[in-house]
Amino acid sequence: MYQNLFQAAQTRKIEIIALCQQLIRIPSMSGEEKNIAEFVRNEMQRRGYDRAWNDGAGNVIGHIAGENQDVAGIMFVTHLDHVDPGDRKLWRHDPFGGELDNGRIYGRGASDIKGALAAQMMAPVLLRQLGKRPARDVFVVSTVIEETGGLGMRYLLAQKEFSANCAVIGEPSGNEIRLGHRGRMAVSVRCFGRSAHASAPERAINPHYLAARFLLALEKRLPELATHPQLGQSSIAPTLYQSNSVSPNVIPDYVDVLLDWRTTNETMRDGVGWIERIIKEAGINARAEVPCVTQRAWTGYEEKNWPVHYKSFLTSQGNEEVQKFAAAFRAVTEREPPFGIWRFATDGRLTAQAGITTFGFGPGEESQAHVVDESISVEQLVEATAVYAGFCVS
Repeated sequence: MYQNLFQAAQTRKIEIIALCQQLIRIPSMSGEEKNIAEFVRNEMQRRGYDRAWNDGAGNVIGHIAGENQDVAGIMFVTHLDHVDPGDRKLWRHDPFGGELDNGRIYGRGASDIKGALAAQMMAPVLLRQLGKRPARDVFVVSTVIEETGGLGMRYLLAQKEFSANCAVIGEPSGNEIRLGHRGRMAVSVRCFGRSAHASAPERAINPHYLAARFLLALEKRLPELATHPQLGQSSIAPTLYQSNSVSPNVIPDYVDVLLDWRTTNETMRDGVGWIERIIKEAGINARAEVPCVTQRAWTGYEEKNWPVHYKSFLTSQGNEEVQKFAAAFRAVTEREPPFGIWRFATDGRLTAQAGITTFGFGPGEESQAHVVDESISVEQLVEATAVYAGFCVS
Protein backbone atom coordinates (compact mmCIF):
# COMPACT_ATOMS: atom_id res chain seq x y z
CA MET A 1 0.00 0.00 0.00
CA TYR A 2 2.66 2.52 1.04
CA GLN A 3 4.87 1.86 -1.99
CA ASN A 4 1.77 2.30 -4.14
CA LEU A 5 1.37 5.76 -2.62
CA PHE A 6 4.94 6.65 -3.49
CA GLN A 7 4.40 5.46 -7.05
CA ALA A 8 1.10 7.36 -7.25
CA ALA A 9 2.91 10.55 -6.18
CA GLN A 10 5.50 9.98 -8.90
CA THR A 11 2.80 9.58 -11.54
CA ARG A 12 1.27 12.90 -10.46
CA LYS A 13 4.60 14.71 -10.19
CA ILE A 14 3.79 17.19 -12.95
CA GLU A 15 0.42 17.96 -11.32
CA ILE A 16 2.03 18.50 -7.90
CA ILE A 17 4.65 20.83 -9.42
CA ALA A 18 1.97 22.77 -11.30
CA LEU A 19 -0.13 23.26 -8.16
CA CYS A 20 2.89 24.55 -6.23
CA GLN A 21 3.65 26.96 -9.09
CA GLN A 22 0.07 28.22 -9.19
CA LEU A 23 0.14 28.92 -5.45
CA ILE A 24 3.43 30.85 -5.72
CA ARG A 25 2.03 32.97 -8.56
CA ILE A 26 -0.72 34.35 -6.30
CA PRO A 27 0.75 37.10 -4.06
CA SER A 28 -0.64 36.72 -0.54
CA MET A 29 0.87 39.05 2.02
CA SER A 30 -0.56 38.86 5.54
CA GLY A 31 -4.08 40.30 5.53
CA GLU A 32 -4.22 40.11 1.71
CA GLU A 33 -4.93 36.40 1.27
CA LYS A 34 -8.39 36.65 -0.34
CA ASN A 35 -7.35 35.52 -3.83
CA ILE A 36 -5.31 32.55 -2.70
CA ALA A 37 -7.93 31.56 -0.10
CA GLU A 38 -10.58 31.37 -2.79
CA PHE A 39 -8.24 29.54 -5.17
CA VAL A 40 -7.35 26.89 -2.58
CA ARG A 41 -11.00 26.37 -1.61
CA ASN A 42 -12.03 25.98 -5.27
CA GLU A 43 -9.17 23.57 -5.95
CA MET A 44 -10.19 21.41 -3.00
CA GLN A 45 -13.74 21.28 -4.27
CA ARG A 46 -12.58 20.50 -7.81
CA ARG A 47 -10.33 17.71 -6.57
CA GLY A 48 -13.13 15.86 -4.81
CA TYR A 49 -12.93 16.93 -1.17
CA ASP A 50 -16.12 16.13 0.73
CA ARG A 51 -16.31 19.75 1.81
CA ALA A 52 -14.17 22.89 1.53
CA TRP A 53 -14.90 26.29 2.98
CA ASN A 54 -13.51 29.63 4.17
CA ASP A 55 -14.27 30.46 7.79
CA GLY A 56 -14.94 33.89 9.29
CA ALA A 57 -11.26 34.84 9.41
CA GLY A 58 -10.64 33.66 5.85
CA ASN A 59 -8.83 30.42 6.67
CA VAL A 60 -9.36 27.53 4.25
CA ILE A 61 -10.51 24.16 5.58
CA GLY A 62 -10.87 21.08 3.43
CA HIS A 63 -12.51 17.94 4.85
CA ILE A 64 -12.12 14.34 3.71
CA ALA A 65 -14.29 11.92 5.66
CA GLY A 66 -12.50 8.94 7.17
CA GLU A 67 -13.62 5.34 7.54
CA ASN A 68 -13.77 5.51 11.34
CA GLN A 69 -16.14 8.25 12.46
CA ASP A 70 -15.82 7.33 16.14
CA VAL A 71 -12.36 8.89 16.58
CA ALA A 72 -11.14 12.48 16.32
CA GLY A 73 -9.54 13.47 13.04
CA ILE A 74 -6.10 14.71 12.04
CA MET A 75 -5.28 18.19 10.83
CA PHE A 76 -2.65 19.07 8.23
CA VAL A 77 -1.64 22.70 8.78
CA THR A 78 -0.03 25.32 6.56
CA HIS A 79 -0.69 29.03 6.04
CA LEU A 80 -1.70 31.20 3.11
CA ASP A 81 0.46 34.25 3.72
CA HIS A 82 4.11 34.93 3.01
CA VAL A 83 6.62 37.64 3.88
CA ASP A 84 7.42 40.52 1.55
CA PRO A 85 9.83 39.57 -1.26
CA GLY A 86 11.82 42.76 -0.69
CA ASP A 87 13.86 44.29 -3.51
CA ARG A 88 12.93 42.29 -6.61
CA LYS A 89 16.14 43.38 -8.33
CA LEU A 90 18.01 41.08 -5.95
CA TRP A 91 16.10 38.04 -7.19
CA ARG A 92 17.53 35.95 -10.03
CA HIS A 93 14.07 34.38 -10.43
CA ASP A 94 10.76 36.27 -10.40
CA PRO A 95 9.50 36.00 -6.78
CA PHE A 96 6.00 35.34 -8.13
CA GLY A 97 7.03 33.35 -11.18
CA GLY A 98 7.05 29.84 -9.76
CA GLU A 99 9.89 29.02 -12.14
CA LEU A 100 11.17 25.43 -12.37
CA ASP A 101 14.95 25.29 -12.68
CA ASN A 102 17.21 22.27 -12.20
CA GLY A 103 14.82 20.33 -9.99
CA ARG A 104 13.75 23.27 -7.82
CA ILE A 105 10.73 25.59 -7.88
CA TYR A 106 11.55 29.24 -7.16
CA GLY A 107 9.48 32.03 -5.66
CA ARG A 108 8.39 33.74 -2.48
CA GLY A 109 6.67 31.18 -0.30
CA ALA A 110 8.06 28.17 -2.21
CA SER A 111 9.56 26.70 0.94
CA ASP A 112 7.59 28.73 3.50
CA ILE A 113 5.00 27.35 2.90
CA LYS A 114 3.24 26.93 -0.44
CA GLY A 115 5.14 23.77 -1.32
CA ALA A 116 3.79 22.02 1.76
CA LEU A 117 0.33 23.43 1.04
CA ALA A 118 0.43 21.83 -2.42
CA ALA A 119 1.62 18.52 -0.93
CA GLN A 120 -1.06 18.48 1.76
CA MET A 121 -3.78 19.37 -0.74
CA MET A 122 -2.69 16.55 -3.07
CA ALA A 123 -2.29 13.83 -0.40
CA PRO A 124 -6.02 12.91 -0.32
CA VAL A 125 -6.04 12.90 -4.13
CA LEU A 126 -3.46 10.09 -4.07
CA LEU A 127 -5.71 8.07 -1.77
CA ARG A 128 -8.69 8.50 -4.08
CA GLN A 129 -6.53 7.42 -7.03
CA LEU A 130 -5.94 4.12 -5.21
CA GLY A 131 -9.57 3.76 -4.16
CA LYS A 132 -8.84 4.47 -0.49
CA ARG A 133 -10.28 6.72 2.16
CA PRO A 134 -8.39 7.99 5.23
CA ALA A 135 -8.60 5.87 8.36
CA ARG A 136 -10.15 8.87 10.16
CA ASP A 137 -11.33 12.34 9.20
CA VAL A 138 -8.66 14.53 7.62
CA PHE A 139 -8.80 18.33 7.67
CA VAL A 140 -6.40 20.22 5.40
CA VAL A 141 -6.11 23.67 6.95
CA SER A 142 -4.34 26.76 5.68
CA THR A 143 -4.52 29.83 7.91
CA VAL A 144 -4.31 33.57 7.41
CA ILE A 145 -1.89 35.99 9.10
CA GLU A 146 0.49 33.32 10.38
CA GLU A 147 3.62 35.25 9.48
CA THR A 148 2.65 38.21 11.66
CA GLY A 149 1.09 36.62 14.69
CA GLY A 150 -1.30 33.68 14.25
CA LEU A 151 -4.68 35.40 14.08
CA GLY A 152 -6.04 32.73 11.74
CA MET A 153 -5.17 29.76 13.94
CA ARG A 154 -6.46 31.45 17.09
CA TYR A 155 -9.77 32.05 15.33
CA LEU A 156 -9.91 28.48 14.01
CA LEU A 157 -9.30 26.93 17.42
CA ALA A 158 -11.81 29.22 19.13
CA GLN A 159 -14.61 28.37 16.68
CA LYS A 160 -14.26 24.58 17.08
CA GLU A 161 -15.91 23.85 13.75
CA PHE A 162 -14.38 20.37 13.67
CA SER A 163 -12.61 17.90 15.96
CA ALA A 164 -8.96 16.88 15.57
CA ASN A 165 -6.57 15.44 18.13
CA CYS A 166 -3.43 15.58 15.98
CA ALA A 167 -1.89 18.46 14.00
CA VAL A 168 0.92 18.03 11.46
CA ILE A 169 2.54 21.42 10.80
CA GLY A 170 3.89 21.68 7.26
CA GLU A 171 6.57 24.29 7.87
CA PRO A 172 9.84 23.52 6.03
CA SER A 173 11.83 20.77 7.72
CA GLY A 174 13.63 19.13 4.80
CA ASN A 175 11.21 16.20 5.21
CA GLU A 176 12.40 15.58 8.75
CA ILE A 177 10.02 15.25 11.70
CA ARG A 178 10.06 18.30 13.94
CA LEU A 179 9.01 17.87 17.57
CA GLY A 180 8.75 21.51 18.63
CA HIS A 181 10.39 24.92 18.79
CA ARG A 182 11.15 27.81 21.09
CA GLY A 183 8.59 30.51 21.75
CA ARG A 184 8.79 34.16 20.76
CA MET A 185 8.32 37.35 22.73
CA ALA A 186 8.73 40.90 21.50
CA VAL A 187 9.99 43.46 24.02
CA SER A 188 9.95 47.16 23.15
CA VAL A 189 12.43 49.36 25.02
CA ARG A 190 11.81 53.12 24.87
CA CYS A 191 14.80 55.23 25.88
CA PHE A 192 13.76 58.74 26.98
CA GLY A 193 15.95 61.77 26.31
CA ARG A 194 15.34 65.48 25.77
CA SER A 195 14.95 67.07 22.38
CA ALA A 196 17.06 69.96 21.08
CA HIS A 197 18.44 71.40 17.86
CA ALA A 198 21.29 69.27 16.56
CA SER A 199 23.52 72.35 16.43
CA ALA A 200 23.37 72.57 20.25
CA PRO A 201 23.70 68.97 21.52
CA GLU A 202 24.65 70.23 24.99
CA ARG A 203 21.02 71.31 25.47
CA ALA A 204 19.72 67.80 24.85
CA ILE A 205 19.80 64.41 26.44
CA ASN A 206 20.46 62.34 23.35
CA PRO A 207 18.48 59.08 23.57
CA HIS A 208 20.70 57.42 20.97
CA TYR A 209 23.52 57.26 23.49
CA LEU A 210 21.12 55.87 26.10
CA ALA A 211 20.03 53.16 23.68
CA ALA A 212 23.66 52.36 22.92
CA ARG A 213 24.41 51.94 26.63
CA PHE A 214 21.39 49.68 26.99
CA LEU A 215 22.34 47.50 24.00
CA LEU A 216 25.91 47.08 25.18
CA ALA A 217 24.68 46.11 28.65
CA LEU A 218 22.22 43.67 27.10
CA GLU A 219 24.92 42.06 24.96
CA LYS A 220 27.01 41.31 28.04
CA ARG A 221 24.07 39.57 29.74
CA LEU A 222 23.01 37.34 26.82
CA PRO A 223 25.03 34.30 28.02
CA GLU A 224 22.78 34.25 31.11
CA LEU A 225 19.67 33.37 29.07
CA ALA A 226 17.92 30.13 29.93
CA THR A 227 18.87 26.85 28.25
CA HIS A 228 16.53 23.93 27.62
CA PRO A 229 17.98 20.42 27.15
CA GLN A 230 16.13 19.91 23.84
CA LEU A 231 15.08 23.37 22.65
CA GLY A 232 18.51 24.85 23.28
CA GLN A 233 19.27 28.32 24.62
CA SER A 234 16.95 31.29 24.48
CA SER A 235 18.19 34.16 22.32
CA ILE A 236 17.57 37.88 21.96
CA ALA A 237 18.18 39.86 18.79
CA PRO A 238 17.60 43.64 18.51
CA THR A 239 15.76 44.05 15.20
CA LEU A 240 13.97 47.39 14.76
CA TYR A 241 15.06 50.88 15.81
CA GLN A 242 13.20 54.15 15.41
CA SER A 243 12.92 57.62 16.88
CA ASN A 244 10.11 60.16 17.07
CA SER A 245 12.02 62.62 14.91
CA VAL A 246 11.75 62.92 11.13
CA SER A 247 14.16 65.86 10.80
CA PRO A 248 17.89 65.26 10.40
CA ASN A 249 18.76 68.34 12.44
CA VAL A 250 16.69 67.46 15.52
CA ILE A 251 17.81 65.32 18.45
CA PRO A 252 14.72 63.20 19.26
CA ASP A 253 12.88 62.95 22.56
CA TYR A 254 13.10 59.17 22.58
CA VAL A 255 14.09 56.12 20.59
CA ASP A 256 12.49 52.67 20.51
CA VAL A 257 14.46 49.44 20.27
CA LEU A 258 12.55 46.25 19.47
CA LEU A 259 13.95 42.99 20.80
CA ASP A 260 13.06 39.62 19.26
CA TRP A 261 13.32 37.15 22.16
CA ARG A 262 13.20 33.45 21.29
CA THR A 263 12.14 31.89 24.57
CA THR A 264 12.41 28.45 26.12
CA ASN A 265 10.34 28.88 29.29
CA GLU A 266 10.37 32.62 30.04
CA THR A 267 7.06 34.31 30.76
CA MET A 268 6.18 37.89 29.83
CA ARG A 269 6.64 38.92 33.44
CA ASP A 270 10.05 37.22 33.58
CA GLY A 271 11.16 38.83 30.36
CA VAL A 272 10.12 42.38 31.10
CA GLY A 273 11.56 42.14 34.62
CA TRP A 274 14.92 40.94 33.30
CA ILE A 275 15.10 43.78 30.77
CA GLU A 276 14.13 46.31 33.44
CA ARG A 277 17.07 45.17 35.57
CA ILE A 278 19.43 45.74 32.64
CA ILE A 279 17.95 49.20 32.14
CA LYS A 280 18.64 49.98 35.79
CA GLU A 281 22.19 48.67 35.55
CA ALA A 282 22.79 50.82 32.45
CA GLY A 283 21.65 53.86 34.45
CA ILE A 284 19.24 55.19 31.84
CA ASN A 285 15.66 56.44 31.76
CA ALA A 286 13.81 53.80 29.78
CA ARG A 287 10.67 51.65 29.80
CA ALA A 288 10.22 48.04 28.69
CA GLU A 289 6.97 46.42 27.62
CA VAL A 290 5.57 43.64 25.46
CA PRO A 291 3.79 45.43 22.60
CA CYS A 292 0.24 44.57 21.57
CA VAL A 293 -0.90 44.45 17.96
CA THR A 294 -4.25 44.81 16.21
CA GLN A 295 -4.72 42.85 13.00
CA ARG A 296 -7.48 42.63 10.42
CA ALA A 297 -8.15 39.63 8.19
CA TRP A 298 -9.27 39.91 4.58
CA THR A 299 -12.82 38.99 5.64
CA GLY A 300 -12.99 41.99 7.98
CA TYR A 301 -12.51 39.97 11.15
CA GLU A 302 -10.31 41.93 13.56
CA GLU A 303 -8.23 40.90 16.54
CA LYS A 304 -7.39 43.81 18.85
CA ASN A 305 -4.50 44.39 21.25
CA TRP A 306 -2.95 40.93 21.15
CA PRO A 307 0.38 40.72 23.05
CA VAL A 308 3.33 39.55 20.96
CA HIS A 309 4.16 36.52 23.08
CA TYR A 310 4.04 32.92 21.88
CA LYS A 311 4.96 29.94 24.02
CA SER A 312 7.37 27.16 23.11
CA PHE A 313 6.17 23.58 22.63
CA LEU A 314 7.77 20.16 22.59
CA THR A 315 6.19 16.78 21.80
CA SER A 316 7.79 13.50 22.89
CA GLN A 317 9.34 11.40 20.16
CA GLY A 318 7.60 8.42 21.76
CA ASN A 319 4.14 9.95 21.33
CA GLU A 320 1.73 7.52 19.64
CA GLU A 321 0.86 9.90 16.78
CA VAL A 322 4.52 10.75 16.19
CA GLN A 323 5.33 7.06 16.00
CA LYS A 324 2.46 6.46 13.56
CA PHE A 325 3.83 9.21 11.35
CA ALA A 326 7.35 7.82 11.63
CA ALA A 327 6.05 4.40 10.60
CA ALA A 328 4.32 5.91 7.56
CA PHE A 329 7.52 7.75 6.63
CA ARG A 330 9.51 4.52 6.97
CA ALA A 331 7.05 2.55 4.84
CA VAL A 332 6.85 5.16 2.07
CA THR A 333 10.52 6.14 1.84
CA GLU A 334 12.25 2.98 3.13
CA ARG A 335 14.43 5.25 5.30
CA GLU A 336 14.60 5.97 9.00
CA PRO A 337 12.99 9.34 9.79
CA PRO A 338 15.30 12.03 11.19
CA PHE A 339 13.99 14.06 14.14
CA GLY A 340 14.73 17.60 15.27
CA ILE A 341 13.28 20.97 16.28
CA TRP A 342 12.70 24.19 14.36
CA ARG A 343 14.64 27.37 14.97
CA PHE A 344 11.61 29.53 14.14
CA ALA A 345 8.09 29.61 15.58
CA THR A 346 4.96 28.16 13.95
CA ASP A 347 1.20 27.86 14.46
CA GLY A 348 2.08 24.61 16.25
CA ARG A 349 2.52 26.56 19.47
CA LEU A 350 -1.22 27.30 19.36
CA THR A 351 -2.44 23.80 18.49
CA ALA A 352 -0.19 22.33 21.19
CA GLN A 353 -1.47 24.84 23.74
CA ALA A 354 -5.02 23.77 22.80
CA GLY A 355 -4.21 20.19 23.83
CA ILE A 356 -3.77 18.84 20.29
CA THR A 357 -0.82 16.49 19.71
CA THR A 358 1.44 18.58 17.49
CA PHE A 359 4.55 17.92 15.45
CA GLY A 360 5.90 19.02 12.12
CA PHE A 361 6.92 17.67 8.73
CA GLY A 362 7.32 19.67 5.55
CA PRO A 363 9.20 19.78 2.27
CA GLY A 364 11.70 22.59 1.81
CA GLU A 365 14.78 23.49 3.81
CA GLU A 366 14.37 25.66 6.89
CA SER A 367 17.26 27.80 5.61
CA GLN A 368 15.18 28.75 2.54
CA ALA A 369 12.49 30.53 4.55
CA HIS A 370 12.31 34.29 3.90
CA VAL A 371 15.43 34.46 1.69
CA VAL A 372 16.05 35.96 -1.76
CA ASP A 373 15.54 33.33 -4.49
CA GLU A 374 13.61 31.10 -2.08
CA SER A 375 13.10 27.65 -3.59
CA ILE A 376 11.97 24.11 -2.90
CA SER A 377 13.19 20.72 -4.09
CA VAL A 378 10.75 18.91 -6.38
CA GLU A 379 12.00 15.59 -5.00
CA GLN A 380 11.12 16.63 -1.43
CA LEU A 381 7.77 17.99 -2.57
CA VAL A 382 6.70 14.74 -4.21
CA GLU A 383 8.01 12.60 -1.35
CA ALA A 384 6.15 14.70 1.24
CA THR A 385 2.89 14.25 -0.68
CA ALA A 386 3.25 10.47 -0.43
CA VAL A 387 4.22 10.57 3.26
CA TYR A 388 1.23 12.76 4.14
CA ALA A 389 -1.03 10.31 2.30
CA GLY A 390 0.60 7.41 4.13
CA PHE A 391 -0.17 8.98 7.50
CA CYS A 392 -3.81 9.38 6.45
CA VAL A 393 -4.24 5.61 6.23
CA SER A 394 -2.18 4.69 9.28
